Amino acid sequence: MGINEEIAKAFGAHGAWKTRIAQAIDSGQSEHKPEDVAVDNRCAFGKWLYDPALPASVRTSEEYQTVVRLHADFHKAAGSTLSKALHGDHGGARSELTGGNFFRAAEALASAMVRWQRNAATECSGYRSRSWRAICFFWKGRVAFRIWAAIAVPAVAAIATVGAFDAQLSATANGAGRMEQATLLLTEAAATVHEMQKERGISAAAATKGDERLSARRRDQLAVTDRSRRALETLVGPILPSLPADVRDRWQIAVEELQKIDALRSRIDAGGEEPMKIVSTYTSAIDKLIRLEESAQVLAVKPDVARAITGLLRISRAKEAAGQERATGAAAIVSGTVSPAARKRLMELSIDQAVRFSAFSDGATSAQRQVLAQALADPAVIQFEKARSALQDGEIAGLSAEGWFNVATTRIDRLHQVEDHIVTEIRETASARKAEAWRDLTLFTGLTVAAMIGGGLLVFLLTRGITQPINRLTAAMRQLASGQSRLDIPATERSDEIGEMGRAVLVFQ
Repeated sequence: MGINEEIAKAFGAHGAWKTRIAQAIDSGQSEHKPEDVAVDNRCAFGKWLYDPALPASVRTSEEYQTVVRLHADFHKAAGSTLSKALHGDHGGARSELTGGNFFRAAEALASAMVRWQRNAATECSGYRSRSWRAICFFWKGRVAFRIWAAIAVPAVAAIATVGAFDAQLSATANGAGRMEQATLLLTEAAATVHEMQKERGISAAAATKGDERLSARRRDQLAVTDRSRRALETLVGPILPSLPADVRDRWQIAVEELQKIDALRSRIDAGGEEPMKIVSTYTSAIDKLIRLEESAQVLAVKPDVARAITGLLRISRAKEAAGQERATGAAAIVSGTVSPAARKRLMELSIDQAVRFSAFSDGATSAQRQVLAQALADPAVIQFEKARSALQDGEIAGLSAEGWFNVATTRIDRLHQVEDHIVTEIRETASARKAEAWRDLTLFTGLTVAAMIGGGLLVFLLTRGITQPINRLTAAMRQLASGQSRLDIPATERSDEIGEMGRAVLVFQ
């Protein structure tokens, strides 16, 4: 049983003691013994107060401790007054009833119990079981609290669902942002690889032949490569801390390889660097940059984007084999003979490219396959195929290092256009996905907030629409109970249950 119900019963039981004592004064006898009445744990209310099963939250409250103390004072005063009545001190007993210790103890206890009722969070707090207290709250709690509680249960579930969906949308938006990072990384890394491939070929040729025109072209190419490297470093620097550990590791390895290229450049300028050593050092650095491109796959969160990146990497690897073929062929032409090792290497590089083109076509879209076919159908590419066949046969008559370098470079440039096409597709897809994800997230969050505000306002208005007229009716009934009959009873014009209550109160006016 709850606090309010126990206190309500105690009011009646303890209020009866005034009548019992008055009867004892008149008759000189009573069925109750004063020494029993003076003990505060023998009445039903006292037994409830001292029940060990009473929740600790109740026993430790200030209201409880005050009522226990005043309840004990009341019983002592009642026992003392009853004793006076039974021992012939009728005047003293009557004095106790009208203004003495008993009167003051009764008033103090009544005030404390009323205050406890008013301050109790719910009349259900006396239940031992939390489940029963919750059921009691929904059944007997104040109307406003019950309405809010009834709304809160599904609202919490809805908010949890909304939060999960909102988190999913946020993750999607962040994933789209990572795809955008992957696209930028691919763009700048592929551009740097392309320029370093050209630098490798012309550096090997210039070091072998010592031609001033090739040396001048090399100096121009160094400037272009440096611009591309700076663009890549400018991109990676700010986003590096947010990138996955594997990407950061590959970037650090690539930086170390690029530092070796800087040292190699100085040795080439000084003269005497072996062409094959040049090719080997550049190839190692380019390989690390392509591995950096490959790490962009971990940033792709959509299967179609991941497939596009895979296709791009196949073209990049094929283009790298083409770059090595360009450098190997140029060195052979400059030396005046194609050694068996060079012929074998040229054949391996040619086969490697064919295999990668085939793998690319298997996984590419029709548009991507068409772009590759157009690149390989370029007239300069056809000239390159003729020069390649001659080199593979060991025939270099009529071939010049610069001519070979030019047609091989044109072919590589066409392959780079295929790279650019795929990167553009990935960038457009990533940008569209990011915009769509953030649009959905913003719209959903806005609608959710609006719905919560609107729902809260609706519940507030609904609660006020119920509790305010009930409170006015309660005030009117209290006025009627105090003897004020000339007052207006509110809500009698309403057609709902509150109106029925108001019209029922009219009966007591």
